[in-house]
Amino acid sequence: MVNGIKNEYPSITEAELSAKFDNGSGIHGANYKRAFIEHSWEQQQSDFAWMLLNNTISIFEGWLEELKDNKISRYEHKKTTVPLLYTI
Repeated sequence: MVNGIKNEYPSITEAELSAKFDNGSGIHGANYKRAFIEHSWEQQQSDFAWMLLNNTISIFEGWLEELKDNKISRYEHKKTTVPLLYTI
């Protein structure tokens, strides 16, 4: 959509793009030129996948820690440990 506006109005400024897309969205300070014109859709998908993977790993680590603290500590006499499931 931003590329379409930029193609239709090549002289549109960053401030005009911001005014068009920020209004009512709650988004402030976005760089539309860098985000949508200078980066391909494939690059955006790759960046999003990386963020999703990073957050998923963090959530999983938090869940494992909570599981270890709440459940496994009850069976401490067995000396149960949670193995490291992956390495970074």
